[in-house]
Amino acid sequence: ELGYIVTWPEKIQDNEAVDRLRGAVDFWFLDDQMQTLAMIDSLHLFGLDRALISLSGSWYAPKDKGELIDYINENGYLSSRYDIYTDVWPPDHPETPWYRTEGYPQDVIVNQDGSLRKGWLAYLQGNVPFQGYYTCSQTHELYAEKWISEELASQPYNCRFIDVELASSLTECYSPVHPITRKDDAHYRTRLLQTVKSDFNLVTGSEEAHDWAFPTVDFGEGTMTMRPQDNAGYDWANPITNPEADYARYNIEPDVRLPLHGLVYHDVHVPTWYTGDGQSKVPQFWEDKDLWNILYASMPLFAPPDRGYWQKNKEKYLTSYFLACSVFRECGFEPMIDHQFIDGRHEVQMTEFANGWKVVANFSDAPIAWNEFMLAPKGCYAGNGRDVVYKIMNADNPTAVCCLADRLFINPFGQAFEGYGIRTTGSLVLQKKADRLELALIGNQKEFEINPQKLPWQMESVRIYTHDNAEIKPEVRTDGWLRIIKQKRMPFYQIKGIFTTVEESQLDHPREYRLAVYPNPLNGRSRIIFSAPTSAPVTLRLYNILGKEIETLFSGRLSAREQSLSLNSDGLATGIYFLDFAAADQRLTQKMMVIK
Repeated sequence: ELGYIVTWPEKIQDNEAVDRLRGAVDFWFLDDQMQTLAMIDSLHLFGLDRALISLSGSWYAPKDKGELIDYINENGYLSSRYDIYTDVWPPDHPETPWYRTEGYPQDVIVNQDGSLRKGWLAYLQGNVPFQGYYTCSQTHELYAEKWISEELASQPYNCRFIDVELASSLTECYSPVHPITRKDDAHYRTRLLQTVKSDFNLVTGSEEAHDWAFPTVDFGEGTMTMRPQDNAGYDWANPITNPEADYARYNIEPDVRLPLHGLVYHDVHVPTWYTGDGQSKVPQFWEDKDLWNILYASMPLFAPPDRGYWQKNKEKYLTSYFLACSVFRECGFEPMIDHQFIDGRHEVQMTEFANGWKVVANFSDAPIAWNEFMLAPKGCYAGNGRDVVYKIMNADNPTAVCCLADRLFINPFGQAFEGYGIRTTGSLVLQKKADRLELALIGNQKEFEINPQKLPWQMESVRIYTHDNAEIKPEVRTDGWLRIIKQKRMPFYQIKGIFTTVEESQLDHPREYRLAVYPNPLNGRSRIIFSAPTSAPVTLRLYNILGKEIETLFSGRLSAREQSLSLNSDGLATGIYFLDFAAADQRLTQKMMVIK
């Protein structure tokens, strides 16, 4: 009723680029050596095919990145940059053009006593303090219209991160030129974000989040960080080894956090960590952060200090990506319909999403049994009965696997692994393309083996090539496996042949009629999932236990794909109800219970 709910399908309809956010990592290229076409090619070859790539960490952005931005866009990524409209400095230091001076002092917020509102305290060379000031939000939209329009003419970004706008408290301004109340302040901040999102058609992110801005903001950096490190605003990337006690207590420990944002707004807004609090900022908690992203199906944040750090820790970054972003890819735009603490210490937690995915996370430092699996320390198990993402114990060793319709990632953490048609001691990823598999060796293994008939995509008449199309003759083992020796300085391979199976996920439509409701029993909002194998007229009705029709929930032609709708049980009395799904040649009934 307040207009805060604008769902992902609605946002994608307005701007198709929004869909690139699903399954992406928020990736800050803070080192110039990372801002290259070759870096983009490398990410793709290693299977990191969805990312929000930010090229600037300052209000003052270089204007010579047009070719790189075009390449990022062409490869299916989001191209972004840092931007800010709240801060301005006196024109005392022309040698530092990255500090905005336009608008000082006329645009600065005037306090009730007539003084100017102080803002961010910057530090110049030699640690000399340089006091900034906050500008009135009534002025922000005009600057955005001017600056963004000029920039996009040569720097065609498709995304933008707006700092501070939603992180600072609403305020009054007593300027006689631009006076505002706190209600006005919210209005003008929203106007700025609406300009960025709608007028310039940019995927829009902000620092922190407010529900009144969710229709105009797609993601929030800092939404997952409850207590950043003291230096996080000044140093985004360099790792620290001695975090403050409050940092661990409020960000990491599992008995403190609750996914209130996810349970309410998971299908309208993506949260991630504070810009200066990415996965590698506090290395000792790297796996914990991955686990929170996995449990909440949210976006991780990478901000390596330089390319050397990325190269040294690439296997760890990519493990984070395939575990966290695979769950985010499958569930990130779905409603979170349930969260549970499985044990009394809250070290094992579970979430469930409207598309049927369930995620179990183990925040303990010890293995924990879950169903037929032994969750690894800082491990997880997520899936929908077909696709799966997990980190579990394999004998006495952890193993991480992501197996989706179009990719297979394995990290055996240096131990011998056999499964999914792969034998390896190092991490690797397989990507399924229309006519081949692309394989990238991420670990330091010297060889690997494949069994084409045991791969998730069974193949025959297989031939192996390097990335530059040089054919490799594998050794054929007596058990039918093919052994490939790693070529010198060559981590990328192609597996060509004939696919002999068709995955259900490759079909354009479901194979059968389906009706399900999550969660069940109901207490509040639930999601009804229904589908048909062919386009057909269908009806979906709700009946009480006496057979009286309560409501017709859907009546019309259902296309040959999965459909979902929300059901709010607030108006229903406690008891048993039935969903009746009727098509021309099929009828399904689903029993459900409402509890209060």
